Amino acid sequence: ALLGSPVDRPLLLVVDNCEHLLDATADALLRILGACQQPSVIATSRAPLEVPGESIVSLAPLPRPTAADPASSPSVQLFLTRCREAGATVDDRDLDAVAELCRQLDGLPLALEIAAARARTMSVAEISERLAENVDVLSRPRFRGDPRHRSLAETIGWSYDLLSPPAAELLERLAVFAGPFRAEAAEAVAGIDEFDATFDELATASLIVADTHARETRYRLLDTVRSFALDRLARRGATADA
Repeated sequence: ALLGSPVDRPLLLVVDNCEHLLDATADALLRILGACQQPSVIATSRAPLEVPGESIVSLAPLPRPTAADPASSPSVQLFLTRCREAGATVDDRDLDAVAELCRQLDGLPLALEIAAARARTMSVAEISERLAENVDVLSRPRFRGDPRHRSLAETIGWSYDLLSPPAAELLERLAVFAGPFRAEAAEAVAGIDEFDATFDELATASLIVADTHARETRYRLLDTVRSFALDRLARRGATADA
């Protein structure tokens, strides 16, 4: 229908969640871009489409709360709003615990929403304590929306399952780093061939974060991704080796 529409009229096309069909989406958009004279496409994806004319806008998590003024933090405000909507009672006495939970969740909006739903039956401090042990605490089994948004583990698992086997293994092994690391350190624990291409796959999939502001680039995993990867590493019995 789009290819048969008038080609001289402006066209805005929004395509969501492209990461699981990158090649097919890119091919379809190239056909549309070639057939229409004034097309604009907004595509959401965890990896670039790599089509001519693409401009990438990276969306970072919400800023983590500061110790000086946690109440003004967008992540804290989102969590409290979602708690009210979920019927959970969280007051000013819980503010420090809320701020710590938002830091644990890296300011990820979906994670904050799931945590807010759990606040109906658990205190914020209890959620934070259990999250430190297992990311699976953030789940809502009766959620009727997209299954990928039912739990934080399922959301991260969606991206994990799209990785090649070497990239999935590398992500697991990188979870042994508790903080930022250099590419040389990552290669030392990787234990794989073709390290550069595999490492780039993780970066392209937005599963590792690069800090390029310093003279030497440092990388890190979001705490939520690290917890997921550590669990997978332990299941394979490879933690000590990594």
